Amino acid sequence: MNFILRLFLFFIILFLGFTGIAFYWTFYKPLPNHEINLELEPIVSPVSIHWDNFGIPHLFADNDSDLYFAMGYIHAQDRLWQMTVSQLAAEGRFAEFFGSELIQFDKYQRTLGFWKTAEHILNTQITPDELSILQSYSEGVNTYAKNNATQLPVQFALTGMSPLEWTPQHSLAIIRMMGWELNMSWWNEATYSYLKEILPKNRLNEILLLWDSKLPTFLNNDETESLTNLALLPLLELEVQKRKLLKQEVSLVKSNAWVVNGSKSSTGYPILAGDIHFGLNVPGKWYELHLNKNKQNVSGATIPGVPGIVAGQNDFMAWTFTNIMADDTDFFLEKTDPLDPNK
Repeated sequence: MNFILRLFLFFIILFLGFTGIAFYWTFYKPLPNHEINLELEPIVSPVSIHWDNFGIPHLFADNDSDLYFAMGYIHAQDRLWQMTVSQLAAEGRFAEFFGSELIQFDKYQRTLGFWKTAEHILNTQITPDELSILQSYSEGVNTYAKNNATQLPVQFALTGMSPLEWTPQHSLAIIRMMGWELNMSWWNEATYSYLKEILPKNRLNEILLLWDSKLPTFLNNDETESLTNLALLPLLELEVQKRKLLKQEVSLVKSNAWVVNGSKSSTGYPILAGDIHFGLNVPGKWYELHLNKNKQNVSGATIPGVPGIVAGQNDFMAWTFTNIMADDTDFFLEKTDPLDPNK
């Protein structure tokens, strides 16, 4: 009996030991070390990064290239898997890593054209100074991924993936994808068109917004019925499925913002409040940080993958934005010329 008991205890201890080692390497080892000194080749001047009691990083640098390199490094340190999923979404490469059942989402993402749009913006609209910032940021992301290949987030081990190279084009694509994520007016068009087909006209009029009869609307054209059947409803269904896949939830209630004049506040300074509505996700959409270059400050909410403050403040002003769910998307039914199929 004593032998059996000792053998049982041995296996229990062995199991706990392996469990502890696995937990250390899987969950504890990849955690960032906030108390180390690093020598990274692209850095020109010393950069200091401090984390406050809320876990918010404060970056201090002497020049733009070092500052945005450090920003990319920090984003990757805390959100590399989230950024990798954004890369797959931007390029339409889910099936390449997660299976052929996701091909439909890759086709959808490539049809929407985030990656091509980002390439066009990069080649035609980005100034040399902006490109330099994007390149420094990308270099920071890639340096972290390269230097920490043995302690990446557990998702990389579970999927057998390695981090993808980050480029300025990825940052621009994320901005375009965020714009599409906040664009939901076309959902109404698809829904109203479907209701037009299944409801009597008097019932439909009870739920429609009223417009001047002289103004063209999506529902004025009878040809939109075929467009709805063949394209819009399947498109909407695919969009909903994709958002479930990416755990994207956007509030259907508009964002809001308000400002109080300094004469009405207790401090004598104006107060700006911005409530940007997104669904609750883990990790969250936003990443808060503070940047300081030569004693010039800017802080606020960033998006991992983008080197900029979306909503925040500097030494002189604060800013935020809201989404009013405007009618910002239109659909067109293209017809082939019966005399020339190439037109």
